[in-house]
Amino acid sequence: IAAYLEFKNIFVNIIDCCVEGYDQEVTDKEFCTYGLNNESFKEKLNNLNYEPDIVGLSLLFSTDLDNLINISSIVKTTFKNCEIVVGGLHATIYPRDIFEQDLILNKKRTIDWIIRGEGELRLFEFITDLQNDCINKNMNGLVGFLNNKFFCNYQKETIKDLDLLPFPAYHLLPTEKYFK
Repeated sequence: IAAYLEFKNIFVNIIDCCVEGYDQEVTDKEFCTYGLNNESFKEKLNNLNYEPDIVGLSLLFSTDLDNLINISSIVKTTFKNCEIVVGGLHATIYPRDIFEQDLILNKKRTIDWIIRGEGELRLFEFITDLQNDCINKNMNGLVGFLNNKFFCNYQKETIKDLDLLPFPAYHLLPTEKYFK
């Protein structure tokens, strides 16, 4: 997704919480999590030289839902005006569940949008719409609230030719840490 956005001249930064905090272990309830703890994550956000317009969060595994909601709360507290967009497998299959759990844990919505399915083209379309001060309620795979009414669009299309996508944006990742 980052490589495609860069290809379309959108500035992108990545914080890979897992690898950035590979040596940090947090045990909560019955789960053990590796990755940046809350304080380290807040520090990363505060060290950015800019305030992002959009923060994208990925939720691949359902067991990470509470962590994702915690992260969204930290981001919203740090950057009050940014839009938080969630994608990933769990978000694609259970979008309503994410919004409901967000309300339960945060007592308010901290997640603004979900993009179901492949994110490369959809996130670019969403960003383009947002830059033009509009939200396409009918956008392929978009889920969210407009005028406090929930809507949930299916992912109708898939990318037919993956060779049209640029190679991953490895230069945005701390690749040396992956070998530790």
